This record gives sequence, structure tokens and C-alpha cells, in this order.
Amino acid sequence: IGIGDAAAGILNLTNAEINNFQDGFSRIRIGGFDGGTVTINAVTFGDPLTVEGDQIFVNGQITGIDDASVTLREAPTASTTYLSADIITHGNPVLIDDALRVSGNRTIDTTNGGAFAGDDVTFNYDVDADTAGSLTLGAGAGNVRFFDTVGDATPLTGLDIVSANDLTVDEAINVGSGGLTADVSGTIAVDGAIDALTTGRVALTSSKNILMDSPGWSITTVDGDVT
Repeated sequence: IGIGDAAAGILNLTNAEINNFQDGFSRIRIGGFDGGTVTINAVTFGDPLTVEGDQIFVNGQITGIDDASVTLREAPTASTTYLSADIITHGNPVLIDDALRVSGNRTIDTTNGGAFAGDDVTFNYDVDADTAGSLTLGAGAGNVRFFDTVGDATPLTGLDIVSANDLTVDEAINVGSGGLTADVSGTIAVDGAIDALTTGRVALTSSKNILMDSPGWSITTVDGDVT
């Protein structure tokens, strides 16, 4: 399945065809649990979007306007989403319900650069770099949560949470020279080890509490500061 102009797929939905969708759907679901490959080029949706597939390639920016949230979901078999472009919404949540591989410097932002209050950004499975990948996350009044490891197989170059209410990290995070920075208005809760390789630094800022009460937590850098 191809979504967006020139996206590869036996079934291709062009931008003009997507623009013909009437506003007001409770959900637009593309793909299915029977698997298959979905390729997404630059595209805009105005209602909540769910994309399901064995492999999902995000090659162009996904923009969610109006009440459009974005969910990228795995098929029942082992699946992966490859993020090579940004995901931006106008104050609605983004859920990555799949293993994620990041290429280049990518942004997931539910505030559209601060124009909206924001909503949750959630990763249900492992997040790794594909080719020199880094992530910048903006959730505004929403929460950022990692339910699985980050950078365990291939460390992200860097991870930057520029805005969020709470940040919750359930497993280990490994980052490279870009380090880990987080600036949140609520609580930072870390249950796993944080390792910054090479010159990466770790900078955690919270207006409330930083909780590291798991037996497995630690912060380790090679040649970077911890603040």
C-alpha cells in the first residue's frame, strides 16, 4: 500500500484522493493485521489515522490537522516501522505501536512547534537507530513514555525531549554523541539504565521530581556531563 503521491504500492492513495475524504471520520484505518508493506510519502490527514502493516516506511512527513492523531501499528508477525521523516500533529497524540528504526534527525511533535497545547507521544516497543538516527520529541502538555528499550541494538545519536508534562522510561536508554536531554513540566521517572556513549551528555530538567527508584537504574557517560 502506498500513501501519498508516488508512494510505492499496488494500492496507492494519492494526496488528491486523500483530500476527498470528508471531515468527520472517527478513524481512518489503512492496512490491516494480515500484514504487508506500507509506504508513506508526505501526506496530511484531518481525522484520526491508524496505519497497520508488517513494515511501515515513513518516507515523507505525516501531518495531522484538526483532530487527527497518528497511530503506526504492528501486524501480528514481527514488524518494524522505519522513520525517515517527521510526524507533526495539531495537538493530538502520536502512538508508535511497533518497533521503530530511526534514520536521520527526526521530530515527533504534537504541538506543531508550540502552536498547540500538545498531547501524548508513546512508544510501545523498542526504538533504535537505523542509520545515524536521532529523535526530537515535543509533547507540550502531553506525556512522553517509552515502554521498551531505546538504542539497545543500535544507539540513537541523540534523544531530545523539548517539552512534555511527564517523561516515563521503563527500560534502558543508550545514546551517542548527541546525548539525552529532557525538559519537562512534570515528573521524570526512570526505571532503567541511561548510557551516553562517546561525548554524549545527560541533562534532565523537571519542574517537579526526578524519580530513579528502580534497582536497575544508573546514569553513565564516557566523556559527557550529567546535569
